[in-house]
Amino acid sequence: MKSIELRGAWVWTCEECGRDNFEHGIAAEMDEAEEAIERIDFGIEPEDEGEFMLMPMQVECEACQIRFTTRTPDQGGEDVADTR
Repeated sequence: MKSIELRGAWVWTCEECGRDNFEHGIAAEMDEAEEAIERIDFGIEPEDEGEFMLMPMQVECEACQIRFTTRTPDQGGEDVADTR
């Protein structure tokens, strides 16, 4: 069986039209010391594998072209800025 490489991505739903959108994830470039600090901050065990991804600051809906600033789930339900 052939294999493929999976890449990380962000998925979000447009609050205007309801369409799901995907953004390519960009792996954060860190040295070993920086990565160790981030792993401690996020409670990631040393044996766990993966990579840190940078979050886009703004996204645009492919369907209706409305731009939004982004927030993480832990930032609560604050309104997303509409930059039409």
